[in-house]
Amino acid sequence: MAVRQRPLKQYLVLAVAGQKLALPLDWVAEVCRIVAITPLPQAPPFLRGLVQVRGEVVPVVDLRLRLGYPEKLYSLDHAMVLVRRPSSGLVALVVDKVEDVSSLEFEETKACEELLSLAEFVERVGIYQQELVFVLDVEKVLDFTEIPIVWMEEEAKQEKEKKTREKEEGEEGKEKGEEEP
Repeated sequence: MAVRQRPLKQYLVLAVAGQKLALPLDWVAEVCRIVAITPLPQAPPFLRGLVQVRGEVVPVVDLRLRLGYPEKLYSLDHAMVLVRRPSSGLVALVVDKVEDVSSLEFEETKACEELLSLAEFVERVGIYQQELVFVLDVEKVLDFTEIPIVWMEEEAKQEKEKKTREKEEGEEGKEKGEEEP
């Protein structure tokens, strides 16, 4: 049997790829319009680049890509949610739309808890205006410690394979050159 709880905690409700998501409001520093993003070379695809906010350089994460949704071109309808990480300052999350600030109802069930253990970035499922909302685990969404390393390792592997192919092609060329008089 499900038990409903009404927490006092407030959430920023937003939309990404047609899905309602929520961030605990105590993580949110500010919501602003999307601005020009300076691309960051050799960064993972979800790390779109950097922006400057009142003199502070802020990394920009495309929440669509971070959560595994398909890429969408940015428009003026997109928003950036500035989230404050306790250890390292602001991060801007690009979202499709900011809906509201609200408290959420939560329905705790055993089945729900088991399914959530499979969803890497979802902490809880809430109810907002009679719709299900996934409350994001902000710490996991903003944890980049392993991803750039894995991504860089993949880049290094591809580069090594390319050099090996070039070397093999060069050796084949030399062999053909030696055979000809």
